[in-house]
Amino acid sequence: MLEAGIPLRQILINVIGTISVQTPKNTIEKMLIATEQGETISSSLENDPIFTNMAIKLIESGETTGNLDLMFSEIALYYDERLQNAIKRSTALIEPIMITGIAILVGFILLAIFLPMYEMIFMVPK
Repeated sequence: MLEAGIPLRQILINVIGTISVQTPKNTIEKMLIATEQGETISSSLENDPIFTNMAIKLIESGETTGNLDLMFSEIALYYDERLQNAIKRSTALIEPIMITGIAILVGFILLAIFLPMYEMIFMVPK
């Protein structure tokens, strides 16, 4: 949006309107208030639990060099990569648990079918 020439204040207001989770919303509101008071974005994000120090340093670098849109893109790519890695790790952990659960379920079904048949075979008089 910055590349399109939309003012940062308007972007932050739009983001606040679309976010439903309270923690990031509070961070963006804090960022909006700080920029309206003339502070930098990076200074408003210090000690914020959402953004890493690396992200804050990139934003600070973007403010200094005038490439804030490029730095926001880099941060978005970084967080997207972290999210994809977290999803892969979670999936890798859940797969064996699900396979074990399905194997136990199939075992119970097989027991429920074959155990009565096995008992009937031995009950038939010879």
